[in-house]
Amino acid sequence: MNSLLVQWFPTFATVTSVVVAILLGQSKSKSWLRTHWSGNFGNNVFLDKSTEIKIESTHRKWAAQKKESDDENLDELKSIKQLYYQLHNLEKFPEVLPRAKRLLVSLLEETSTAGRALPLHDTILSVESFSRHGLEEFQHRRDRRIGKEWEDYNVRRKEGSPRELVSDREEAIWWLKQLSPVKYVDGAWLGYIGKVTTPFALWKTMKGAWQILSEELGDGDLRKNHVHLYHKLLETTAPDLPTAESLDYGHPRHQLNELSVWKSAIAQLLISLFPHEFLPEIIGFNLHFESISIDTLKATRELKEVGLDPYYFLLHISIDNTHSGHSAIAIEVVCEYMNHILKSEGEEAARKAWGKLQAGFLLSSCLPGTVICPSHKKAGNSSNVPLNPTEIKVINIFRAKAQVAHGFHCSSRVKIGSRSVADWLDPVALESKEWQKGLIDALSSSKYWICKGDSSKSRFIQELQWNGRMFGSFTQDEYNVLTEWIDALPNKSSILRALDSDGHEDVPGDSDDILSGYPVFQQSFSSSSFGIPKSFQPATTPFTFQTLPSLDIGERPVIERLLPLWISHPCLLQTLVSVPIRTKNSFACTVVKILRAQGGFDIERECPAGMDEVQRDNSFGLAGIGLNMMVQQKLSPTALPSLKEILKIFPSDFAVQMLHVSMRPMAYKGMLIGMATAFAKMHSVLSKSQSGLLSIQDQDILQRIAHRELEGLELCWRELENDEKAYADCCGGYVWAASEIKKCFQSGPVSGHAGSIESKVSAYLGIPYAQPPVGKLRFMPPEKYHGDKPISGKSVGDACPANTPFAARGNDLNKYDMALANLTAQGIATLSDLFQVKATFSEDCLNLNVWVPTGGEDLKAVMIYIYGGSYTGGSTQIGYYDGQHLAAEQDVIVVNFNYRVDILGFHGDPESENHNPGFLDQRLAVEWVRDNIRAFGGDPARLTLFGQSAGSASVDHYGYSYASDPIVSGFIMESGAAGFGRPLPLNNAEAWYSVSSTLGCGTNDTASYPDMLSCLQKKDFKELFAAIGSNSFGPSVDGITGFDDYPALSKAGKFAQLPLLTGNNDFETGAYIPLLALNGVTHDHEYWVNYGNSEFACPAGARANVSASHNLPIWRYRWFGNFPNTRLYTNPDSGAWHCSEIAFIWNTLPSGPDIPADTEAEVSIREYVQGAWAAFAKAPYTGLKEYRGGWPQYSPYRPSLIRLAYNNVTGTNVASSGIYDETCLTTYPVANKCCS
Repeated sequence: MNSLLVQWFPTFATVTSVVVAILLGQSKSKSWLRTHWSGNFGNNVFLDKSTEIKIESTHRKWAAQKKESDDENLDELKSIKQLYYQLHNLEKFPEVLPRAKRLLVSLLEETSTAGRALPLHDTILSVESFSRHGLEEFQHRRDRRIGKEWEDYNVRRKEGSPRELVSDREEAIWWLKQLSPVKYVDGAWLGYIGKVTTPFALWKTMKGAWQILSEELGDGDLRKNHVHLYHKLLETTAPDLPTAESLDYGHPRHQLNELSVWKSAIAQLLISLFPHEFLPEIIGFNLHFESISIDTLKATRELKEVGLDPYYFLLHISIDNTHSGHSAIAIEVVCEYMNHILKSEGEEAARKAWGKLQAGFLLSSCLPGTVICPSHKKAGNSSNVPLNPTEIKVINIFRAKAQVAHGFHCSSRVKIGSRSVADWLDPVALESKEWQKGLIDALSSSKYWICKGDSSKSRFIQELQWNGRMFGSFTQDEYNVLTEWIDALPNKSSILRALDSDGHEDVPGDSDDILSGYPVFQQSFSSSSFGIPKSFQPATTPFTFQTLPSLDIGERPVIERLLPLWISHPCLLQTLVSVPIRTKNSFACTVVKILRAQGGFDIERECPAGMDEVQRDNSFGLAGIGLNMMVQQKLSPTALPSLKEILKIFPSDFAVQMLHVSMRPMAYKGMLIGMATAFAKMHSVLSKSQSGLLSIQDQDILQRIAHRELEGLELCWRELENDEKAYADCCGGYVWAASEIKKCFQSGPVSGHAGSIESKVSAYLGIPYAQPPVGKLRFMPPEKYHGDKPISGKSVGDACPANTPFAARGNDLNKYDMALANLTAQGIATLSDLFQVKATFSEDCLNLNVWVPTGGEDLKAVMIYIYGGSYTGGSTQIGYYDGQHLAAEQDVIVVNFNYRVDILGFHGDPESENHNPGFLDQRLAVEWVRDNIRAFGGDPARLTLFGQSAGSASVDHYGYSYASDPIVSGFIMESGAAGFGRPLPLNNAEAWYSVSSTLGCGTNDTASYPDMLSCLQKKDFKELFAAIGSNSFGPSVDGITGFDDYPALSKAGKFAQLPLLTGNNDFETGAYIPLLALNGVTHDHEYWVNYGNSEFACPAGARANVSASHNLPIWRYRWFGNFPNTRLYTNPDSGAWHCSEIAFIWNTLPSGPDIPADTEAEVSIREYVQGAWAAFAKAPYTGLKEYRGGWPQYSPYRPSLIRLAYNNVTGTNVASSGIYDETCLTTYPVANKCCS
């Protein structure tokens, strides 16, 4: 065997070892951990209080029995053991994370300093700057040195030298036990690497590193799992020793007291925790750790000689080789990472990264974690660190005293460290540098004699003073040296200092960013706080893996919803295998195989893939498919380089929820398996889908991934069957994730058709966005549309039911007082259109229209319109709202939609939670646009919501209702605002009960609410609207979409802080004069002026001042356009009447007999105004600043009101708003007069 190893070694130049570890530290815990995990993977089994007290008590007793004067080392050991337990059960002890990071930083500094003191040629520091050649040459030198040591060792053994690692079987068992803390964390330093929050550019680096972790975990084969192998070895030699995750493992009775091993072990756990901040350090640490060690080589021979199985150590010699094994992969990972930094960030960044990588290497090499058996320990063995000048003076004092006082201490029982005073003061031994260092270390660590940093409190100094037992034994100069030495001693070791808690810093706050840091534990986490549905609390009705509910998803993916979930969902199983000791069971091994499938690793075979896997092309699994999906959807991975950046433009609560749940694999194991199963089902469906989302190649890859996932997950479900709670959670997790997945898909394709006039515009008309609000859905919030039938898209959908102004006389204007109204031809055409003379009505009305121009921008800005109608009428059938011209002329996508009005949309039912389902319709329509507009070529990041009259006020209500999640990027409000001038009523109770009574459904005094509601839901909508009579229905206060004090909300900034373009028309009431005249009602001019100010001009000014007071981008206009073909009546004419600007923005003025043609000035103004609206939509923050010479941002303190079409002239005519606002009774006060 030995000759084979000698022959093998130089062939591969080196092999990496399972040696060394790194840093560590220790913390004085406030208590000895109150919550405990069982040894079984994933079971939340806690010790009862009496057992907990008993364990804690025995820890203290053993500590007292074994306490020597080497108090500080004992404190370090205790604190390290505690931290080791905490890091194995991190989800129960997240408060240790800040201290863990402090300790990591401290140890990196400490080991870097120690590394610089070593001979340069022996360390990574000899490679001053990164190059593959320099790195490989350094690695070869190390391999040759170890190879020579191994060869010399074999020569010595052949010549009859004794074993150098262990003397006999008993000592070998002791040695194996002492090493167990580090062997039980084999691979832990990579435990949190390669998570879904990693920047995409680093995925290749992370995959190589995870390949090493996977092979440490046996690639999912329990037989090959390194921790399992070591555990099996200990079961045959130390069967009573608990495993690493248990509290009892650190108990003093097990005599695991080798401090260097514990430091190395915890170092592996510690460095793994913060890969986002310490990635180069982890890579450097991995480079050293995956190298061969002489102890590993010796163990293969000496364990066999004493009758113990050496296979664990043989495995690490073979699998860590430099040709195809872990050492080779480690070098490749370093090169991949450094080349990425050079290419993306430049030479200076690469220099810094290389320095950090070297620090990680030194962290491992300077904390080797080896143990020397008792029979091989040399007397006086201590650190090789030289004494400092003050310590030399102290030793010289003791050397002088020892020459004359040695005999006097022979009978003394006083001990310093592990030796008596007489032993330490042996004159011969004290000449040894190692002995001197040992004495200095032992004395300085003895709390009984020395109070570090304070000589006045040190018993040793007190004994030198008057009344002390050694008074007079030391001169004043010697006394001064001793006090100087003690005062300079740090009062705690670097480990204890780093782990010392200073209060609030140790508590991770809720502000920790789980998208940037890993791991992050939300302090206030609970299943309910993260929106986990009650469907599995306590549980859904259990089902088996074979009877999983079907996952019926639509044919049209909504990329804005799907992409965040696609990138984030592999997190679900990742932390289940982050702690090696929890992987020594079949369940965890199955999870490793599932993760390998998801990560694009090749199927597991008998031999590890090693470098073959690293060199395999196009093998990024789900991650690679996600990047291809982005490119196909014209999303740049450069512009969106990480999950965090994706979530900025496509927010997803569920994606973040998955990350938080995944942080607690012990508590939510079942849920995580269930959720992962739902996504695996999605993979299977998409691999066969004809949606066009994936290429044929990606579908083939995905099909193979899904097969491996489902094969493994079925085994996981089987293993959970014996745990009732975990199994119920598994079912619930599946249901929860499946419901979220379904939201990522729409059903049924929609066909586009050329615009009726603009042939270069595709019109998609009558698209349903909600289920028909009929039957039990009448008066209720809308429900998202689900259907799989093709949508023709040829015609605009029906209007929502309404009582239109002319319906009472058959929609025939000739039956009204036409003479008094004095309507022009265009007046008749306009009023007939706006007031829906030819409309068709149906409750199945929640549909929308999309107009898409050809050419122009790849991803176009989108303008979403809400029509007006006093909340009692209006629809997308109105010709004024035909979007084809605006789309064609401004290269924007135009969307409008129907929403419920009057009693159906704003019932104000006092018993209902939602008073304003019409506003909820509007929100659902905007969500539809967000989720689907990319499929039409729209940019979801540039959605502008605009509206006129009640539609404008709806835009404003929307901003107050969805302040934290407006979806859109800007607002345009034409002649309407929310809650200024006239507050909303609390409800519409009087009108509601009046209609109910009229229809025979009773009132609140005569019928139960459920019976009354059911009765009203069964009435034909025509009966319902006929019963309204003189009652009126509009928005009311429900605290969801309607509020009682908009000025107060405005002052508090509780509205969507977005750019705003707002204004009103010069003579709004010009539209109302003929409408009332047709019914024989007239008023004088002053009445109409006052009405226009109170209803439109003053609210518009107040709302503009709201945005100005918060220093938001705000532009304010006043429309003056008045042309022959816009006048509704003459003598006097109608002026710039309410709605008159609409046709200029949409280019939809009526034409026909007796209607004048457009004037040249009119065409110019229409192009200018339409262009301004589109400029705002394309760039809400800057568009108008740059438009045609620039519009000034509005301020009430300087001329900045834009008078559009003033005197029918194109361009900006700037005036002071005070000219028009002075008539207002009140305007919203502006807090900061400097805003301009």
